[in-house]
Amino acid sequence: MLIMQHVSVYCETIKLLHDIHLKVHPGEITVIMGPNGSGKSTLANVLSGHPDLTVPQGQILLDNINILDLSTLQRAQRGVFLSFQEPQEIEGLNLFQMLTLAVKNLREAQEQPAVDPVVLISKIYDVMKEMRIPRSMLTRDLNVNCSGGEKKLNEMLQIRILVPRLCLLDEIDTGLDLDTFDIMISQIKILQEQKKMILLITHNLEMLNLLQPTRVYLMVKGEIKHQGDYQTIFQLLKKTGYKFCGQDV
Repeated sequence: MLIMQHVSVYCETIKLLHDIHLKVHPGEITVIMGPNGSGKSTLANVLSGHPDLTVPQGQILLDNINILDLSTLQRAQRGVFLSFQEPQEIEGLNLFQMLTLAVKNLREAQEQPAVDPVVLISKIYDVMKEMRIPRSMLTRDLNVNCSGGEKKLNEMLQIRILVPRLCLLDEIDTGLDLDTFDIMISQIKILQEQKKMILLITHNLEMLNLLQPTRVYLMVKGEIKHQGDYQTIFQLLKKTGYKFCGQDV
């Protein structure tokens, strides 16, 4: 279980998030929505341990362990995965190399036995087939010359192979065509069935209807202004946008 209590976040002297309270349970989809610049990506970054962000007050508990005391690497080793809003292109490292290195290092950190390479590649192939990702993607430099949709599918492939416990999905639906959007929805549902903790940042109201998240938080200017079930939030946003929580957009 993820719990954020009284969390305020700064970048140098600038306060970005104000007294955040938030919970995510295993097997639940929790959604964060809000206007551009409201602090949604900052929240995801502070959970993953971005070095430019400081948290002078509050705590972030992952299974009763305060991860604020852990580095970004240590959080990743405990199963925190951030899917970037804009995945980086990395020349000289192909997708297959990245996946095999990440699995190797993760299992070593968790003191688990190494995975048989044949078993690993078989699993990668199975997930790629399920997601309709061509095998040729494995030998391409990571995200280089990829479309926005291909980059987001690569992110989800990493999640499926690395099997994190907390999935931070920052606008993983952007840049997707209709078919790829359907694939992404099905993959998020698989993560939910696997009892992962899912924190999804999105602007897409259609995702609320398709995923039916447990709870939706609305952020404005670094604060959570409203929270509720997805049906209530959907109707409010459809009717007034963010005006009902004090933001004139």
